[in-house]
Amino acid sequence: MERSSTAASALVAGADVVPRARLAAEFALLFVALPLVYRLGFIPLGKIPFLLLIVVGVAVVLARDPGFDRRLLWNAAPLGSELRRIVPLFLLAAAGIALYTATAWPERLFDMPRTETSTWLLLLVLYPLLSVYPQELVYRTFFFHRYAALLPHPAVRIGANAAVFGFMHIVYDNWIAVVATAIGGLLFAWTWERSQSTLTVSVEHALFGCWMFTVGLGAFFS
Repeated sequence: MERSSTAASALVAGADVVPRARLAAEFALLFVALPLVYRLGFIPLGKIPFLLLIVVGVAVVLARDPGFDRRLLWNAAPLGSELRRIVPLFLLAAAGIALYTATAWPERLFDMPRTETSTWLLLLVLYPLLSVYPQELVYRTFFFHRYAALLPHPAVRIGANAAVFGFMHIVYDNWIAVVATAIGGLLFAWTWERSQSTLTVSVEHALFGCWMFTVGLGAFFS
């Protein structure tokens, strides 16, 4: 957490580079208005093209930002140490999710690997590349860099990040997607604060995301 606090302090010190009012308006537009407008059907794009369009915009902003450290886009150094925390937590959560699925929707349990094996295997490859990494670029890398001036306290940043990450999933029109991703957002935001690594948080996100599709809850995220 020390590394992220130092980075955040440096960003807050230069907060006036982009006025706070402008940052607040941008934050509201990107993380509240756009998902809501999409959910209401005013943006005629599929979910992945919509996400990738936002990613392009975010990438342009980061590329033009002299204060952004591009090494954060990968930064594999923390991955090994963070996996020692991520993997046991994932295994515990995965068991709980499987138990919940078996209790609430027994007919769904592992239905995709059983009935759509080829599609499932393809999803395990493409989902981290086309969905997870783009989401992490926007919701962790960009969010924590761009809005540190608005949210200088780590706990506030983590809470706000989880809230908007969950809110984004209103596009799936079910409460399970929103609640599950808000909880996941807490984990991913905490990992970002610890690691400052898009790669590390993408690996964690991919583990949980692929498991949701594997265990039988993919219908809530598609």
